[in-house]
Amino acid sequence: MDTLPPQLLLIGVLLVLSCILTLARESSIALSDARLKTLAEEGNPRAVRLKKLLDRSSGGFMGAMEVLNLFLGFLISAYTVLFFAQPLKKLLENAVSIHIPVTLIVFVLILAGLFFYLVIGVFVPKCFAAKSAETLALSLSGLTCFVAAILRPFVWLPTAAAHLLVRIFGINPKDFEEEVTEEEIRMMLDIGSESGVIDDDEKQMIHNIFELDDKPVEEIMTHRTDVDILWMEDSVDEWETFINETNHTRYPVCGDAIDDVIGVLVTRDFYRMLLQDRNGDRKALLREPYFVPETIKANELFSQMQDKNTHFTVVLDEYGGFRGVVTQEDILEEIVGELYSEYDEPEQEQEIVQVDENTWRILGSAEIEDVEEALQIKLIDGEYNTFAGMVLDALGTIPDDGSAVDVETQGLKIKVTRIVEHRIEETLVCMTQEVDAEAQAEA
Repeated sequence: MDTLPPQLLLIGVLLVLSCILTLARESSIALSDARLKTLAEEGNPRAVRLKKLLDRSSGGFMGAMEVLNLFLGFLISAYTVLFFAQPLKKLLENAVSIHIPVTLIVFVLILAGLFFYLVIGVFVPKCFAAKSAETLALSLSGLTCFVAAILRPFVWLPTAAAHLLVRIFGINPKDFEEEVTEEEIRMMLDIGSESGVIDDDEKQMIHNIFELDDKPVEEIMTHRTDVDILWMEDSVDEWETFINETNHTRYPVCGDAIDDVIGVLVTRDFYRMLLQDRNGDRKALLREPYFVPETIKANELFSQMQDKNTHFTVVLDEYGGFRGVVTQEDILEEIVGELYSEYDEPEQEQEIVQVDENTWRILGSAEIEDVEEALQIKLIDGEYNTFAGMVLDALGTIPDDGSAVDVETQGLKIKVTRIVEHRIEETLVCMTQEVDAEAQAEA
């Protein structure tokens, strides 16, 4: 059987070498740092060796390997032209009896060499490296470290020259540390969600975590008008009845006025007192309240609550007035969604319900952003967060309980249908034709 021509054998060796180098480089990149660290801590010698190399100079080494691989690609194309240009020219001219320019032959052979280099030396090994990154990276770690030792002087010299050049322009090379920004992570989440790798629920929770550092606590707190408060002037029996009706684990306790928050009662402590001494000192049961300003961000508050080991915080305004309360559960719900206890009713009244094509029933507690999204309009920003706040701002007065009030603002015809304790509980909203046309134009 005839042996392969030495020219083809040399080109084949270069292709195989390029393939192996690509496998080593791409598998080392694809192997996660956390997994490599775990393997190294478990005592895997190959993982320890590879981790030391990558920790020392991953960027420069990987760049040098890529340059070496490109150099192999250049050699493959060069040898293809050198070995086969003249024989191919003679073969074609004998076959068609037409003079063929040597530049055309060279161009075709360069394309052929690059084609085989890209397929065999780059694309195919990249697929294998992505599929079996851990196995390949560890198996080829010896070769990787060997090539790194050979390339070290070639890496150091151009790297030092580049650093010197950028320093001349007043740039510190150490400033170019690779950093992953929040926007890049969000983009990766969107891509992962579209490809099915990340569930929509997981994607939403991660987005919610990022939004915590931009969300003031006043947006997630339970407003004082909705807080169940215990008063020191009430009797033990009144406390017991109120706690049994409301079923909370903690209550703010006020003195003479609602802004006079003197402590927080844990119901477990209260019931323990009832068993031991029903006429005991209730004030001694109270725990010191943890006060926070309404401007603090949700993520910062959560960190403070973890550090202080507190589950219940009292929110104050800039004048020291009682604004509301925030629990750890409130913050967690901003991440994972609504949480229900045995005493909660899962079926909550929807805040925004479309009645017909141009009419919505909107509760006063609905957030402005949710109203804008449901109605597909843009409302003018104001000193309010809820739809009730926007209506009150338009009215300029507090309506009486049980009254029906009509107001038109920002292209919306609003009929207030339920007012309880001077609070707008429910409205009926119609969109004017002008706003409806603008929404359709934007859509």
